[in-house]
Amino acid sequence: MHELEQHHPLLNYFAPCPKGLEDLLTEELNQLGVHNIKQTIAGVHFSSDLEGGYRVCLWSRLASRILLELMHFNCASNDTLYDEVYAIDWCNIFLVKNTFAISSSLKQAWSNHSGFVSQKIKDALVDKFRDETGARPSVNRDKPDLRINFFCHKTSAQIYLDLSGNSLHQRGYRTATGQAPLKENLAAAMLIRAGWPELLKSGKDLIDPMCGSATLLVEGAFMAWDQAPGLIRKRWGFKSWKQHDENLWQQLITEAEQKLNQGRQRFQGEMFGFDKNPSVLENAEDNIRRAGVAEIITLKQTAIEQNNFQAPENSLIIVNPPYGERLEERHAALSIYGMMGDWLKANALGSRVAYLSPDRDMSRATGIRVERFYHFYNGQIPVELCCSEVVADNFYSSSYSENLQTLPDDAEQLANRIRKNIKKMAKWLKKENISCYRIYDADLPEFNVAIDCYTKIENNKKYFHVQEYEAPASIPTTVTRKRLDRVLLTLRVLFEVEMQDIFLKQRRKQKQQHQYQPLELKSDAINKPFTVKESNLKFEVNLGQYLDTGLFLDHRPVRQLIGKYCNGKSFLNLFSYTGTATVYAAAANASSTTTVDLSNTYLQWSKRNMQLNGFTSEQHKFIKADCLKWIENNTEKYDVIFLDPPTFSNSKSMETHWDVQKDHEILIDFLMSSLTDNGVMLFSNNFRNFKMSKLLMDKYAVKDISQQTLDLDFKRNQKIHHCFELTHKLTAQTDNP
Repeated sequence: MHELEQHHPLLNYFAPCPKGLEDLLTEELNQLGVHNIKQTIAGVHFSSDLEGGYRVCLWSRLASRILLELMHFNCASNDTLYDEVYAIDWCNIFLVKNTFAISSSLKQAWSNHSGFVSQKIKDALVDKFRDETGARPSVNRDKPDLRINFFCHKTSAQIYLDLSGNSLHQRGYRTATGQAPLKENLAAAMLIRAGWPELLKSGKDLIDPMCGSATLLVEGAFMAWDQAPGLIRKRWGFKSWKQHDENLWQQLITEAEQKLNQGRQRFQGEMFGFDKNPSVLENAEDNIRRAGVAEIITLKQTAIEQNNFQAPENSLIIVNPPYGERLEERHAALSIYGMMGDWLKANALGSRVAYLSPDRDMSRATGIRVERFYHFYNGQIPVELCCSEVVADNFYSSSYSENLQTLPDDAEQLANRIRKNIKKMAKWLKKENISCYRIYDADLPEFNVAIDCYTKIENNKKYFHVQEYEAPASIPTTVTRKRLDRVLLTLRVLFEVEMQDIFLKQRRKQKQQHQYQPLELKSDAINKPFTVKESNLKFEVNLGQYLDTGLFLDHRPVRQLIGKYCNGKSFLNLFSYTGTATVYAAAANASSTTTVDLSNTYLQWSKRNMQLNGFTSEQHKFIKADCLKWIENNTEKYDVIFLDPPTFSNSKSMETHWDVQKDHEILIDFLMSSLTDNGVMLFSNNFRNFKMSKLLMDKYAVKDISQQTLDLDFKRNQKIHHCFELTHKLTAQTDNP
């Protein structure tokens, strides 16, 4: 056990840092001249005199804090903790008027309740003050004058005084950030690993094409000018420490200012930052101004796909792109990585690039081979710094690159199958004038996706809706991601489309019901509705904003059948979704239509679909209601009823939970009372293992027309839906209406 005293020539310190920076921090501490350096996970221990401790506070670009050890002791109980903490001469460390805060970290210790341990330390500390001075200091958890840190691993305990105060990554220049800020010490680590300290010596340029709040540029400027990262900080933890030596500290400040002046004269390079967001750039300009490095950094508003800036040879391109785990959905981020690769190929040959990526799939999206990987943590997210020389031989085809011409060998099988499917359907598509259709549905087990093509009326432009079925747990994520990447690449090459024309979603099995439900997985495509045509009718679709597109392509024959039945008839569309069936009924001169759905969003969508086709008269009613409740109160009868309920629903807006297998019998039996004597009901659902109720089959005339309602593009998936035609038995032998 030892307690800090002024005459100790060497003091013990601990410098915590983000995981992955330990080696760099060790090297930095060696360069700063400290002793007894010992690396551990997320930090480095070292010894030095007070001057050395101050110097590390001022000059460390990588440490999160500098903690001065006050006491080291064995501890296995609350009583021992209290006694050891009480024994410290707290009155010789800070004044009773100063505020303090305590944090505790415990690992395999006698207690696992850090809050209680911190409270025990606080009790001992204030008791010591009260016993010696008759007064006690106050706790301030947000902005204390001093921070006390307690660590205990098994029985080995240390109490530290935090000399830094706020985290050292808070240099003092950044008060506003973008959506996904990068901590300054991680930015410094990126620059060091990328080789900036060597490049700056020969006056090379630093470029960030997605600069955000300009953290990388400012940290690069600090290195270029040999500026101490702590030079402009206003608050330090040691300022309220009674043993603080202000004269010594000011000597180090003066020395740092002299080095800065020399560095400013020495560095001959320039720095450039670009970002598409004007408000983010305003924040970046403020940060650069506060850091005092505006004279060597030039900012410009431009998106990377529109950036024509030519990077000077041997420049360093340093980037922290947005990736799916922290800012945008994964596939939107993948597209950004692809655009970054395109920009590098067009504008930065002869340079060096270093960028952060959450995984190898994301880095592959750039289309540039990575020569060196370095593992870091950005907060809690594991990331890799990917470093490459930007030379022509390092580029290859990526699904997310702007210009694609050839397919890799492992995508040819998928491409051939899609070509075969389209060739098989070509005559039928032309004859039936079908412009929205399925081109692939998990035909090959290794490419477990469904691909639909939607053609926009205005310009005949094709958009693709890709739904990835959830892979078995036995298949690694890296494998499924690579396969999906090949799907995207195949679509882009075969149809000469951009990533923004492809919409990606994933379908996962629900654990309890074992029914596929679509879950959105956004791509970089623009989530705006557009109009398509089916059977010379117009429909609004939105491929990206909602779980489904607004037009169930497998129901095309069902909608056509409704059109055949509805001439001069009254029509009820229950669980109407976007009202596409109602449009067919209205187009067939139905005497009236009633469209019922609980969702106001979909009901308004239904109205827009009707308006697109000129059906605006009062004979067409739209009702927002819980369909199950509405049926109970309905007194009208209808000639044609279309019932297409969800497979499962536990919507808070519905009064009951819904399971189509369990509940269809009661619903249909009740609803048949709303069907005219000569009427027909079409009942459809998407539960793969659905079985029609025997009671219904005995009571009504029930005909399974599932196979008849599958068009050529869905013949490969016989269980895409089930469809039944129901009539009253008294009219079963007569012709359908």
